[in-house]
Amino acid sequence: MTSLPFGLRALLCALPLVGAAPLLAEGDEKPAATEDAADADAAEAEATEPPTPAAGDPSDVGAGEKPVLEETIYVVQGKPFLAQGHFELTPQIAQSVNDSFTSHTGVLISGLYHLKENVALEATLGVFGWWDEPGVTSPRLGGRDTDLTIELKQKENLAPERVKLYQFPYVAAGNLQWSPLYGKVNVQEVVLGQFNLYLSVGAGVMGLQLETLTPGIPDKKFVALKGPAGVLPPMALTTSFGGGLRFYFTEWLGVRVEVRDYVTPLSVFQSGENAVDDADAPSFDVTNTVLAQLGVSFVF
Repeated sequence: MTSLPFGLRALLCALPLVGAAPLLAEGDEKPAATEDAADADAAEAEATEPPTPAAGDPSDVGAGEKPVLEETIYVVQGKPFLAQGHFELTPQIAQSVNDSFTSHTGVLISGLYHLKENVALEATLGVFGWWDEPGVTSPRLGGRDTDLTIELKQKENLAPERVKLYQFPYVAAGNLQWSPLYGKVNVQEVVLGQFNLYLSVGAGVMGLQLETLTPGIPDKKFVALKGPAGVLPPMALTTSFGGGLRFYFTEWLGVRVEVRDYVTPLSVFQSGENAVDDADAPSFDVTNTVLAQLGVSFVF
């Protein structure tokens, strides 16, 4: 084999080292570029990530969790004062509002004991009266004929059924009241008072009065009716249904508006224990006496 000169042989041996140098340089620069790209990606991710809310911030809420409220707001506020255990006395004026053949005007007084905030027991006593001809006749207990009844009697010479002409000189009843709703009225944070709506149901007695077929002049004349057992005044059992509004200005003073229906079965018989002396025909009716009542309440 031909031997190469020493200089040429050294040059050939150095060529592989010269070709590898750029490759090694590239290998050294490549990891540096990769590290820079990773740092850029991390910085971009950090810039787009939403800030972590501070502790106690209501927006720091996970999925399905309710925010923490700083203040609780109650829709139903407490009553300024309570009625349970108190007694209430209410004088009232009353007027019948469904008059067909008779009408009634009177005064009532109600005593009410509040068993609970929304339950109360009530006792009512009232009288009805009228003055037929002031200056000529005297005031009397009972109702009066309506304009329709007077016109039928005087102009048409007719009259409703006798049972429809009963009048009521007095009423006595007991009721149970239930108040499903209450509230208070205030203006500019100044409480003007509290109110409650109530329903009531009860029973009692209505006094009876029936004018004779031959009217008295000038004073009216009434049939002598018999009472229970022949001892008590003439009366009939009645049931009552109603509702109203009570408004209290203070703990001891208020007003009351109410509508109450007294349902009373009545009859006129020609014979028997409850016979009417001058009855021209037997008749029976269930009378609804609807009273509108307004009064002032005193709470003790």
